[in-house]
Amino acid sequence: TAKNIIPRSYFEDFAPYLETLNIGEGFEFIDYQAFAMPYITAGYGGGYGMITRRNEQGFEPLNVSLPSTLRGIGNNAFMWALNNPQLTFDNLPQNIEYIGSQAFAFNTSLTIENFDLPKLKYVGSLAFYGVKIKNLKINDSIEDLEHAAFVGNYNLETLTLDTDIFGKKNFFLEIMDHNIPEEKTVIKTFNALSKETGIPLVATNDVHYLVKEHARPHDLML
Repeated sequence: TAKNIIPRSYFEDFAPYLETLNIGEGFEFIDYQAFAMPYITAGYGGGYGMITRRNEQGFEPLNVSLPSTLRGIGNNAFMWALNNPQLTFDNLPQNIEYIGSQAFAFNTSLTIENFDLPKLKYVGSLAFYGVKIKNLKINDSIEDLEHAAFVGNYNLETLTLDTDIFGKKNFFLEIMDHNIPEEKTVIKTFNALSKETGIPLVATNDVHYLVKEHARPHDLML
């Protein structure tokens, strides 16, 4: 159990006006929405949704310092909160074990040069949505990597996977060919990645019916 916790929504009201955020040594966990920017949910009347920021100024600190003692970052903790294009992390603190869902989501101006956390066990869904991560390493300490954890990162230069996460011969690069231009690009890229890393390729395809006689009914359904 983490000690010295920054509580949920604690800095929400005045976070937009901070220029420097220096979280001192000793803190182990940043709780749910501790620094998150409030925004409106379409169709729900308000709260924490995914549509419009309530404060258009945003939280754009020039300097952010996270403690080496940090072990966990809760859901939405920095969501929409670190959007200064001049703000860059070389890496995150090495003792982090837990990063919750949307913890850094929507910080599309934030850059993380190297993401390599040897003790990290859990990364929640959409945790780094839109964040610019240049060098991403997934270590074998990972126990649960939720869907779309790193989606929206178009600045990735290198991806390193420790395939022992899945066990040897249990991890493959999947390619498909439905005569779609984007898939041609993926095939070419994955071929090169397979040769570089030694991760084997597996060619698959979509299956929508069991026997060829079902082809016509399937076409009619579509």
